[in-house]
Amino acid sequence: MLENVTLIGGEPRARHIYLTEGSESESIAQWREFFGGKVQIFSKPDAIGAGLFGQTVTEDSADRMGDLIAIPNTDLILIDPARVKEESSMVGHHGGTTDIEVEIPLLLA
Repeated sequence: MLENVTLIGGEPRARHIYLTEGSESESIAQWREFFGGKVQIFSKPDAIGAGLFGQTVTEDSADRMGDLIAIPNTDLILIDPARVKEESSMVGHHGGTTDIEVEIPLLLA
């Protein structure tokens, strides 16, 4: 799964995976097969089209995004193998799409 990965960015709950040129389709298929329904795997165009980054995405912003966006559906985290100690020692993680991560209470005075 990592043979075409050049860099892992983002956070353990919302990964940006940067791939070698031309490997996007193969890599996305591999990641989807491996994780099944536990992790949503998006290509960059699909993530932008789904509105994950808002209604308007500038070219500058799109240039910074990974070729593959991986967002767990459960309490799973995706640890960068190069940063296991640092990332697994965090007290909490955020950035996913579970209800607790997207439902924000509104307090009115």
